[in-house]
Amino acid sequence: MGKNLWLRLLSVPQVAQHSFSPSNSPAQENIALDKPASQSSYESIWWKNASLAVDGNLNQGARAVNCMFTGTGYPSTWWQVDLGREYYIHKLAVHFRTSQIYRRNGVEVYSSVRENPKPTGHLCGSATRFSPHVTWMTCNNTARYITLYQDTNNGDTAMNFCEVQVFSKYFF
Repeated sequence: MGKNLWLRLLSVPQVAQHSFSPSNSPAQENIALDKPASQSSYESIWWKNASLAVDGNLNQGARAVNCMFTGTGYPSTWWQVDLGREYYIHKLAVHFRTSQIYRRNGVEVYSSVRENPKPTGHLCGSATRFSPHVTWMTCNNTARYITLYQDTNNGDTAMNFCEVQVFSKYFF
């Protein structure tokens, strides 16, 4: 009469590395992986590479050698990935650093069909100081660009996060 449904719970690192789908649909794929990324500024003592946030490395440790950093002392900062073409964006995950939690406060995530590092397009969601280290947001719109934008002064407007994953189909 009914079907039995079995669910295996995974820890956050396992969830970040695995894709889920119903048995009759294709597996989910992180469409932001290894795509070109850019950002507004760089912190001089850290790595100068926006693509660290789309390299597939989900390590969020305190040393953060695999994370991107924007510069400090600016009225706003942004980071953007070009997905290469338009996709229907269902969900995305931002893997924030496990330290410097205050820097996630006020980060807004936008999706858009046009390259524009300003807070325009469709607002997928925003983070607070209390957001989990891996914060999921639902976009449900068509986009080519994903932009993270920060203008909340948390002592500065710098952002640092370790990975952004973008999924174009339903993610369970």
